[in-house]
Amino acid sequence: MVQKIKKSEATKNKLLDSLWKLILKGEKRLSVQTITQKAGTAYGSFYRYFKNVDEMHRELIEKRVYALAEFAEESLGVIKSPILRFYVGYYFALTMFRDKNVSAWVMKHPKFMNRTWHKFSEPTAEKFFLEAIENKYSADFTKANLEHYRRVRKFVYWTYQEILSQHAEGRPEDQIFIDFMDSTNLLDLPKKVHRSYVKKAIKVVAKFDLPD
Repeated sequence: MVQKIKKSEATKNKLLDSLWKLILKGEKRLSVQTITQKAGTAYGSFYRYFKNVDEMHRELIEKRVYALAEFAEESLGVIKSPILRFYVGYYFALTMFRDKNVSAWVMKHPKFMNRTWHKFSEPTAEKFFLEAIENKYSADFTKANLEHYRRVRKFVYWTYQEILSQHAEGRPEDQIFIDFMDSTNLLDLPKKVHRSYVKKAIKVVAKFDLPD
């Protein structure tokens, strides 16, 4: 029974990985046929794991975001400041689909992306902010800043479409991050404080090899 479960999971992951490879190559025809051919599996095997290709897109987006979340959790642990962790985490989030072909693909599935971002980003951000307030790490960050973020974050999800569009155009990652963070100032911090975190985040991120 255990072997069957492992084989089932392996086949499903093979299909998801094949879809990812097709997207990276810029394949336009993402059908059951092209996906199963790439995976080297039978056509009918697809429907053992997915109702349709749309469901597969949703699961692949979740899988890629989850992989980034694991990478970020491990990477952010070395950063003492919970507020800086938030800024660095946002850099990771804004650039996780930076490949041109991948950006074009995610833009076709905004609801899936928004739902996934909401699922993974909000609990992590809340944890950072509550830590900052409890430990009084930064006098510039208070409950008022946390409440501000809670009000604006729901609107931020849809701006991700513009981020993806800029990646698809080949705009530099640092500049996208700077423009986004400056235009939103998600925590409503004083300008100088905010700019300081942006600059520090870019320096920190440069030390990591972001996953593809």
